[in-house]
Amino acid sequence: MANHGLKRLPSASFVNREFSLGKVRKVAERLKQIPWDSSSAYNRLVAPQEILDYLAMLGGHKPVYLLGRGFDDPGWTRGIRELSVDLGLFVLDGLPWTPPEAEGPLPMWYREYLHRLEPRHIVSCIMRQESIAEQVFPLTQSGQVTEAVEARLLGYPECCVRAYHAALRRIAEAEYRIALEDSGGDPETLRSRLKTGFVVQPRGEAARLELEPNWVLAPFTSVFLCAACQASEEGPGRELSGRMSRFLAKIDPRLHRILSRVAAESPAYGAQAP
Repeated sequence: MANHGLKRLPSASFVNREFSLGKVRKVAERLKQIPWDSSSAYNRLVAPQEILDYLAMLGGHKPVYLLGRGFDDPGWTRGIRELSVDLGLFVLDGLPWTPPEAEGPLPMWYREYLHRLEPRHIVSCIMRQESIAEQVFPLTQSGQVTEAVEARLLGYPECCVRAYHAALRRIAEAEYRIALEDSGGDPETLRSRLKTGFVVQPRGEAARLELEPNWVLAPFTSVFLCAACQASEEGPGRELSGRMSRFLAKIDPRLHRILSRVAAESPAYGAQAP
């Protein structure tokens, strides 16, 4: 292994990182015992999917499980780290992943403003394979990950990852344009207003939709579907959703029923809550 700072967790044996369905089922029971704040509606929505994402990593359906991105409940974070050490997995802490910055219409000073707003908390990458840990280590140090690499490491369709980041760029550009218009078209006025906590307020439905796109999660995953995958039952996003559904049905039918209900009732999956 290259000597670049990647270290094995001290209490892990690293003798068996292959997980049979039987072993994954046992881990599923342990995951359900990890405490987290169930008083939060958001936690109740995402925790079952986090369990599946972790199991998918163990079962070989995704190379990396990301801990601390989107669901950072302290009890869950602590429990996952302890479990991962016990299972002999690789755990690497580092910066959140973002794609390399591309050229665009935003001025540099506004890009720097957006960077200052980004959370700089540490996330943890958890994986079974040493070869994957070798690839992930430099990414945790830089925080820069291409969309193709992010898709491969998280087991997501590249089309959906690219569409997600493109949507985030469009939102940032729309926010700048709306804020600039609200500042009389003067960039210096806008810079001064941003220092005082100025909040972008869209005027009209069209502007609101620019800032609030129609995100649609793929059931049984943590990935937002691109437009093509939303429209097709045979696209890679839907294929991934079906594969994760079948995997979970074999591992934990009760958790499968919970996630099926979440997908049927939550608007986040393109459904209408009853």
